[in-house]
Amino acid sequence: MLKPWVANDNSVISHELVHIAQQDRLGREVLLRRYLIEMEMMDYARSPLELDAYAKQSRSL
Repeated sequence: MLKPWVANDNSVISHELVHIAQQDRLGREVLLRRYLIEMEMMDYARSPLELDAYAKQSRSL
């Protein structure tokens, strides 16, 4: 689910698709647990899952 103002933003859609691929690779429970731990310990900007999504989003555009 995307907010209306980003629903047509290809970079946001690409970023979120990377998170779907992460979920496919890791499994939903593992991804969610890891994501929450990373947010708590490292914050959004340093989270490896987010850094991975930002790196890969630009490759798929």
